[in-house]
Amino acid sequence: MINVVSPFTPVNVTGDGPSETVNVEQKLGIDEVSKKEKLYLDGLYASLKKIFKSSADVKASEIVQYVGKFVAADGTSPYQDISTQPVVADKIIEMSDTEKANEKLYLDGLYASLQKLFKSSPGVKTDEIIQHVAKFVAADGTSPYKSIRTHTVTIAKIMEMFKADGKEGEDFYKTLNQCVGYSVVSNGMLDKFIGDMLLRSEEEEPEAW
Repeated sequence: MINVVSPFTPVNVTGDGPSETVNVEQKLGIDEVSKKEKLYLDGLYASLKKIFKSSADVKASEIVQYVGKFVAADGTSPYQDISTQPVVADKIIEMSDTEKANEKLYLDGLYASLQKLFKSSPGVKTDEIIQHVAKFVAADGTSPYKSIRTHTVTIAKIMEMFKADGKEGEDFYKTLNQCVGYSVVSNGMLDKFIGDMLLRSEEEEPEAW
């Protein structure tokens, strides 16, 4: 019989022979435990980002309580034990630093890419710029701006970079400004569409098969 208290704590295994204490890593394998830990951290990180976005004045004590009460996708509370929280805090900070570093690399890459576009196509239109941003592939092979929701903030940051380089008077800068308005409208339409679909799914009866 195996009693698992937490995915990362030793467990007592009782069989026909004498009892022995083993780590879950020995039963699940280190890779499986690492995957589960990553899922927990990713979930907590995404959850904390929402908290910081909705409330800029959140207190340290509230964060500690939130981490302790965090419920993962599998229904467990992996950080309920306060002894886990200092390590978790370090990892969350590391994830945040990595995300910020990646964001700068992505923006620098997109900026360089747009510079080439504006040089080769001086009369580029708003929809072409939007498509270019959405299809941009970073050095690590990812497409960080594929989602419509990223376009407004991303293009606004790109405009700041061009402004800092003294390009505010260029024609493409005006087109970028139009792109921001275009992406805001696109976001609004997407939100309305999702809202309408959710409302419709709640109101309509399921079709009979």
